Amino acid sequence: MVSPARIARRAYRQVEGIAVGVSSHSIRGDALMASVKLGGGGWQTADDLSRLGAGAVVSEAALERVVLVERGRLRPGPVPGEGALERLAREVEDEPKPMKIEQWLRGAAPWAQHVIGEELEAAGQARLVWKRFLKVFLRQPYLEILDQRAQDEAYRLVRETLAGNQATMPEAALLTALAGSLRHHEGMERRRLDRRKRELQASLPDEVQVVLQTYGKWRRYGPPE
Repeated sequence: MVSPARIARRAYRQVEGIAVGVSSHSIRGDALMASVKLGGGGWQTADDLSRLGAGAVVSEAALERVVLVERGRLRPGPVPGEGALERLAREVEDEPKPMKIEQWLRGAAPWAQHVIGEELEAAGQARLVWKRFLKVFLRQPYLEILDQRAQDEAYRLVRETLAGNQATMPEAALLTALAGSLRHHEGMERRRLDRRKRELQASLPDEVQVVLQTYGKWRRYGPPE
């Protein structure tokens, strides 16, 4: 018998009625697409992108049980991952001693954005592009949208999840907790937005909540990578 959680994950990975793999429709990929303006764009700083990528990979891995969270540390999980999740799981398994969540966020920050970008480009949805200024490549890339419908779908999912118009799947709750902002719901007040994101975070499994709490503190107060 298929569990309700597995049915929800299958539904999340449906794009226009066609089931696709993790690398072509994932929380981490949608988070990047939903975090820039429609049509593509950049982030305020390079740290914003690297931290979002790391937070998306580690939290999605925890939700999918590719890794387990025990006493604030990551351990290998029972579910095999793909793409960026597989890389994280491999690195977690290779460590002789379990490391803290923040250590893994810091460790994933240099590579997570690039792997997610490669996944999005392989799926034909978006790609990270580095601009040049005075013949020098800028440190911070911007996201070029290749499939506007894919970004529109990510925006729609975040907007409807913020509005609370229907039952919320864990995947949609995590996506919105990571990338939801006033750009997705212009009529919503900041106070209400923050309250809704806290509600969504509280609806997630305990392990994912611990990751998001650590990610939130690291993103706001941690030193630049």
